[in-house]
Amino acid sequence: MPVRLGSRSFDILIQLLWRAGEVVSKEELLQAVWPGVLVDEGSVRSTFRRFARPLPIVRRSRTAPIGS
Repeated sequence: MPVRLGSRSFDILIQLLWRAGEVVSKEELLQAVWPGVLVDEGSVRSTFRRFARPLPIVRRSRTAPIGS
């Protein structure tokens, strides 16, 4: 089943795939996905939710809280 992702969600996916098996910090995602842009916490959470919600393979129990 195809999943439609926005550009930021796709960028998050790419970052997580490149670092498969590792914990990726919020700061690292901010630098990679929003370089040089001041982004509020709500936007980061919203983008991550839009990315994670349609993906049944995401194991939420193994992810670190976004605020950590």
